[in-house]
Amino acid sequence: MPGFVEGEALQNCHQPTHYYVISTWKSEAFWNKWLQSEQRKELSAKIRHVLEEDESYTVLQPAV
Repeated sequence: MPGFVEGEALQNCHQPTHYYVISTWKSEAFWNKWLQSEQRKELSAKIRHVLEEDESYTVLQPAV
């Protein structure tokens, strides 16, 4: 996806069913475009049935 820089998936050591995916984007605008894309919606629909909770996300930026 345009604007995607890199990503990493992490597993909670104390709750092994909890995963965190950290992705880096060139800008929040690129992230928002991916978030609203049909491709992402299709991928999310494919994994939704295995999730214990709805997915959530937080937009972060480097600390100053």
